[in-house]
Amino acid sequence: MHIASRTALAAIATSMLSPIFGAIFYFATGGGKDMWSVFIPLAAWLVAIFHIAIIGIPIFFILRHKHYLSWLSLAVAGFLAGFIPIAALTWPIHGYETLQGYLGGSVIFGLFGLVSALFFWRTWEALGA
Repeated sequence: MHIASRTALAAIATSMLSPIFGAIFYFATGGGKDMWSVFIPLAAWLVAIFHIAIIGIPIFFILRHKHYLSWLSLAVAGFLAGFIPIAALTWPIHGYETLQGYLGGSVIFGLFGLVSALFFWRTWEALGA
């Protein structure tokens, strides 16, 4: 299978993880008490597609081009790709949020990125077999 096709299919498959993670996280933390909660997985999927297209796939191709592509390098890149944008967007303003809470939320998104990167890697490999 062509590299672009493999990458696109793996990215689409990986993007489906975010609605699952998002829904589990949202409902586990007490959300889902109104009729709009059914849109949480859709919102998570849209954010995932954007995130994968803008950050994930370019990182993948850079690592591949530099011959650094492995499951470990992709896992680290996935963690950073999930952690850094959330950390930047939720930077504590005027000390209203504790550092522990700030880092905790960012780490959760970093872990989402790590798991998604490993899933992408495995799917991409399986499509090439």
